[in-house]
Amino acid sequence: MSTLVRVAGVCALASLATVATAATALPVPINSNDSAARAVWRTLDSLGDANRPVQNLVDPMKRLSEFALGLLNTAATPEALLNARRGLTISCPGSGTITAKMARNGNHVLKIQWNACRRADSTIAYTGASELKLPSDTFTPTSLARMQFGSPGQAFIESSIQPAEFETDPTIETLTAWDVQVVGVLSMTRFQNLPYGMFTGEFDYRLNGGYTQTQSYTYTDPNYAPFTQTNYVNATDFRLVGSVSHTNEDRVLHEVLEARRGNWSSVVESTYQAPVTISAFVVSNFETSHVFDAQNGVASRTVDGKIEYEWPPYGPACGNGLYTFRTIVPIRQYDVFHIDGRDQGKVIVNRGAVVTFAKGVAPAPPDWYTPQPNEQPTAIKVKMENGTLFQHTSFFPASTLQTEAQCPDSN
Repeated sequence: MSTLVRVAGVCALASLATVATAATALPVPINSNDSAARAVWRTLDSLGDANRPVQNLVDPMKRLSEFALGLLNTAATPEALLNARRGLTISCPGSGTITAKMARNGNHVLKIQWNACRRADSTIAYTGASELKLPSDTFTPTSLARMQFGSPGQAFIESSIQPAEFETDPTIETLTAWDVQVVGVLSMTRFQNLPYGMFTGEFDYRLNGGYTQTQSYTYTDPNYAPFTQTNYVNATDFRLVGSVSHTNEDRVLHEVLEARRGNWSSVVESTYQAPVTISAFVVSNFETSHVFDAQNGVASRTVDGKIEYEWPPYGPACGNGLYTFRTIVPIRQYDVFHIDGRDQGKVIVNRGAVVTFAKGVAPAPPDWYTPQPNEQPTAIKVKMENGTLFQHTSFFPASTLQTEAQCPDSN
C-alpha cells in the first residue's frame, strides 16, 4: 500500500474512533438553547452530508471515466480494441497518453493505464490504472457496473503545478492519490447531453475508498518558509441509492439520495498543525430529497434518517453524537436566486424536538448587507423536549446559528 493511502486510512479510522455505531447510540438531548441551535445547524448541514461522498469521490472519477471513454470513442471502435492484443495507446489532448485494453472473455471490462495524461489547456496530469465494467462493448455507456481508480497497492495519481504569478506568491504543487472503487449501477447520462452538466438517471452502488491530497507551497522570497498541507478523505462501506431527473421541460430538478449506511471522515494536517478532523459521521437509512424549480426560483428539501456526527475541535464538540430527522413539511427556500431565507419547514429532530421555519421580522440588517426588496429573514423556532422554546431570526441562519450553538463555558 502506498504511504499516502496508508496514512489516509489510519487518519480516517482515528477520526471515527470516537463515533459509535449509529444503530446503538442514543440521540443527543435537545434541552437547552445551545443544543437547540446545534439541532437546527445539523438539520441544515445534514441536507448535504449524504451527498458529500458523491461530490468528493464518485463524480470526479465519473468525469475522468467519461473523458477516457470519449478519447477512445474518437480514436477507435470496441471491435478494434478487442482485436488489439496489446491494447491501444491514444494521445491525450494536452500531453501524455492512455493505453486501453478490453477483456476478451465477454465480461466487458475496460482497463486503462494513464501516462501523464492531460486535458487540453490543463496543468493537471493523471497517472495510474483504472478499470471500468461496461454494460456491453461500447464506449458510450449510459451506466457503469464498476469503476475503480487506483488500488490499495498503487494509488491513481493526479498532479499539477501552479507557478507563482508574482514574486511574493508561492509555487503550489498539488498531488492527489486516489483509491476509489464503486460497484453497482452508476449512471453516465448527462443532463441534456451537456458535457459539464450533472449526471442524471437512477443509481444504486457501494462506495469504498478516498484520496490523500498534499499541497506544497514554496517561495522565492527567503522571508517566507515553505510549508505543506495534506487532506485525507475516506468513505467506508457507503451504500447509495437514488435518482436525478428533470420535469416541466427540464426546468424542475428532482434529486433523491438515500445513504443506507456509510462512514465518512475528512482530516487535515499541515507543517504547522497536527491532524484535525474536519468532519466525521456515520449514516444509517439517511435520505434527503431536493426539488429545484428554476422557473419559479424556489427550492425545497427533506431530510430523514440517522446521522452520528463528530464536530471538528473548533466546533461544539459537546454536541457529538446521534441526530435523527423526520421531515413533516419540506424546508423551502423561497427565492433561491437572490435570498437565503426559508419561509416554511417542519422537522422533528431526535424524536422530541420540533424545528419550524417561517418568514420573520428582524431588527435592522447588519451594515454589510442590504436586503433585497420584499426580503424577510428566516424565523426559526425549536420546541424542545423539556417544553421550552428556542427562537432565532436571521438573514443567514446557517451562519448566525453557529454563535448560539457553541458549548457552554465549562468554567
